[in-house]
Amino acid sequence: MNKSLFDNPYRIFKQVLINYAQLTEDEWELISEKLTHRIVKRNEHLVSIGDICDKVWFIAKWLIRFYQYDIYQNERTTCFGINNQFCTSFSSYLKNTLSHEVLIALETSEIIEITIADFQ
Repeated sequence: MNKSLFDNPYRIFKQVLINYAQLTEDEWELISEKLTHRIVKRNEHLVSIGDICDKVWFIAKWLIRFYQYDIYQNERTTCFGINNQFCTSFSSYLKNTLSHEVLIALETSEIIEITIADFQ
């Protein structure tokens, strides 16, 4: 798959990164080689309870819901991820532990993902 700067999700991702740090074209090329563009269907889980989350996602288009279950087993929304934001199950990702939350696409969404192994 060609990941040119004219490929919209990659262009958006690069623009967001540039807001945080200056990147040379060589640095961008190294990063872009590790990125995977995905279409996530409505109600598809990025992370489920009990998974070990090893990815970070950039939401190029639409909406991701984060939720947990309370002591009565009711779903409780903890936050939403929207366009141009990064999301992951932070405690699972950072500590390499089982996730206590679910990340689910509320609509068919366009994301870019990178794995923890790609950061090493």
